[in-house]
Amino acid sequence: MDAQKMAETKPVKVAIVGYGGMGKWHTGKLDKCEAVECAGIVDIKEDRKELAREKGRRVYRDLEELLEDDEVKLVTVATPNHLHKELSIRLMEHGKNVICEKPVALSMESLERMIAAAEKNGVHYYPILVNHEKESWDEAIAVAFGKLQTGEYAEYGAAKKQEFLKNLGG
Repeated sequence: MDAQKMAETKPVKVAIVGYGGMGKWHTGKLDKCEAVECAGIVDIKEDRKELAREKGRRVYRDLEELLEDDEVKLVTVATPNHLHKELSIRLMEHGKNVICEKPVALSMESLERMIAAAEKNGVHYYPILVNHEKESWDEAIAVAFGKLQTGEYAEYGAAKKQEFLKNLGG
């Protein structure tokens, strides 16, 4: 999807789960992308919630409040690695598309369960498999946005799964 088409489309509302180092990094990137709008953050630590409020961000009371927000179509999971699977699956079970920070899974079984959850719930699962450079992030968000808008995710997800397996040596 080209930049002009993205600019003509209403921004996708995105929430961030985890407002530590990577969560803050993701919100900064989202703020610079016209295709998306940062709807708010979820974090369990009070100091991070307060920091988000000071920056003018909406802070969801908890994950349940985010799950009930039907305007949020895409959620970035930027939590400690061992929480990625549980959170991603839960979000997808509630109809949220997910971008997951790397490493996306701690095992192939976990990755398979996340992919199955996306397929079962008719949503998209986009694992971050790029370095955090400006060009890479811009490409990643553009691809995720384009796939959400056009429904072309299945083929792309299969290719990314193969890339993930290759990187694991499988």
